[in-house]
Amino acid sequence: MKNKSLPDANIHTPEEILENARILFETSNPRMMRAAILEAITALEAYVQYVVFLALESRYPQPIVELLDAKTRLDFDSRLSILVPAATGLEIKTNSSLWNSYKKAKQIRNQVTHTGSKVSSKDAKFVIDTVEEWLAYLASTAAMEIALVELKRYIETNRIPIKTAKDAEQAIAEYFGRTSAAINKTQVPIDARKKMRVDVALKFKEKIVIVETKFLKESPSSELIERTVRQVEEYMDVSRVSTAAVVIFTKAETANSEKVRIFKNQWFLRDPEKSEEGNIYLITIKI
Repeated sequence: MKNKSLPDANIHTPEEILENARILFETSNPRMMRAAILEAITALEAYVQYVVFLALESRYPQPIVELLDAKTRLDFDSRLSILVPAATGLEIKTNSSLWNSYKKAKQIRNQVTHTGSKVSSKDAKFVIDTVEEWLAYLASTAAMEIALVELKRYIETNRIPIKTAKDAEQAIAEYFGRTSAAINKTQVPIDARKKMRVDVALKFKEKIVIVETKFLKESPSSELIERTVRQVEEYMDVSRVSTAAVVIFTKAETANSEKVRIFKNQWFLRDPEKSEEGNIYLITIKI
């Protein structure tokens, strides 16, 4: 199947989002460092507004999402520490290095904004690098969830013909493959001796997300799902991959198929002692 009617996954890499800040920084002009800092923090705020709230809309009723938006509009710390976990299912630890870096970056931005303080290229690089880390995390979690929900909606609504396992793999490859996050699958750091393969690999800075596709004529049993997820877990255990997605195309009705389900520390899922960021998304698409 070569189905160009499929949209592109609405996923962007941190490099794309921070392009303007990087351009300002790379001028090496001391006067541009202030602008680079403001541009980077603005990019983070805008991305959280767009991606996190879209992810929340896929999980909660609209009135609740609107209330959360209103309550946190002037409190970006809460958007990161409370709404990001609500949108991604993953904990944001306010004593983590990622959080501490954000607080320092915010302090630098505030000094620039409120006191007009001069900043060094070192300060600007720190802020940009910190924002890049956050964007990589959000793209590999919240943005991935949104992309999967949108793919499900599009295929089911438009009755895109998926008749074979090859069709299913091709659809996933086309959907994610036209984004700049897509990488050559050989770049996934998996031991070649284990003879493992992945259908799709995406990279957001240092974070890699793998996508596994299944095509079933019957309703997926819990045993089959468990076996598939354990296979993906094995990929994750022998690599630096902390996030993965399993997309099941099925002709049969399935339970809980309206949303992406996040498996975390329950049922047959990742051992929290092994990876505090371990996350597997599972979605079924009716064909």
